[in-house]
Amino acid sequence: MEGLLLCLYVLLMMGTIARFRSINYRNIQFHDGILVGMGFFLIAPITLTLIYGDIASAEMRAGPYEPVADWRTSLNLALGAGVVLLFHILASRLSKGGYKKKADGGVGLILVLLFLYIMCAVFTFFYSGRAGGGHWQGNLEASLRSNPLLIIIGNFANVYRGAIFGILYNFWSNGKVTKFTVITFGFSVCLVDILITFNRITFAYFAIVILLMFRKHFLQILLVSLPLLPFISYFSSLWTAIRGLALMDGYSISGFMNAFETARSVSSYSDGRSTNAIFDSENIIVFDWLVKHTGEYFPVLYGSTFIVRPLTVFIPSTLWPNKPGVFGVDVGTSLQGVPGLALNSTLFGEAYGNFLYFWPLALLSMLYLLSWIFRTLGRRWSFVNGASFFIGFALWRFDMSSAFIGLVALFAFQFVFRLSRIPIQALLAARIVKSGPRIRRMNFSGH
Repeated sequence: MEGLLLCLYVLLMMGTIARFRSINYRNIQFHDGILVGMGFFLIAPITLTLIYGDIASAEMRAGPYEPVADWRTSLNLALGAGVVLLFHILASRLSKGGYKKKADGGVGLILVLLFLYIMCAVFTFFYSGRAGGGHWQGNLEASLRSNPLLIIIGNFANVYRGAIFGILYNFWSNGKVTKFTVITFGFSVCLVDILITFNRITFAYFAIVILLMFRKHFLQILLVSLPLLPFISYFSSLWTAIRGLALMDGYSISGFMNAFETARSVSSYSDGRSTNAIFDSENIIVFDWLVKHTGEYFPVLYGSTFIVRPLTVFIPSTLWPNKPGVFGVDVGTSLQGVPGLALNSTLFGEAYGNFLYFWPLALLSMLYLLSWIFRTLGRRWSFVNGASFFIGFALWRFDMSSAFIGLVALFAFQFVFRLSRIPIQALLAARIVKSGPRIRRMNFSGH
């Protein structure tokens, strides 16, 4: 069995690398985000697991996951990886050609999206009660129960955070913006996000965009980055504790410093296994638990969170008290016994928890449906392609309903962007009238 699993891993790694080479890097899309997400959240941590022997978490009542001993989970992970590779092949063939090269606004579109993201993030920060002190998760849960609008705006901020990076990259690959613009805007989003939401995944988004832009120098970047991995892994292992403690006494520099010192003093970082914190490897432990306990300690959900919830995600619970819950929260409550705790279980966990042995077919069907929707929208508004890349990437960390939230958020952004053009065009028209003959002479002369 050990030899079979090792051969499966090698085949899947080679297949993933081969599919990476087939990506249309001038126009990254949803299915590419799913594939890159598999490389980041599955192939990379499994490689580390083969080196260190397992994936373990002291805080979790499950695991460790051992690839050889937990062969049933390993085979399901291999099956899921095969589904992703098949999906990427099918979606790539259907995505060739048929796209209109429309100027969606260039830097102007990015500015509007950045402004909208900051507004949503700031609103969520203040109205969630985080600035007032206390544990951020507890304040957020209390605010979400009392303010349904906060759920929508918070989810939109989450979508726009990733969308900015995907759109920036696609604009650069088509010559609309420079590398300097991508790096400047990308770093700005990281800075805003770390100060407001304390979310480290934004740096992963930024790193992926950098790697995509400089992919011809991948080996050089990798060699330069290797010495930094211990520092990155150490900081990642601390961050969960820091973000929980930083706002206990309100938003202040001293609060951040105290949180850092407290987290450092209780840190259990000891060896290279902590690099798993970079790749959210604990999600594989949760998937391992689902494989072992779905149908026993955890009930089969028969599509309630995988199909019903995505279609009804914006219906308030006050109108539908028995509305299907969040899959990650259901898992967190069952596994850890902590009500309201959300645990991710990779892209595969929700499909497995809803459909058990038929989960690969359900996952392939849903991914293909989403790819078709994003592809159709991308023909009309090309910015959707880059935005959907990171929606697909983020699906490895969130529930399936997040993709449908992403669709609504992109429609909302397109509406806001169209409205923003009205005052801009009026301002330009006023300048033309004021400049008079000079502007007309410039236009006629072709300059």
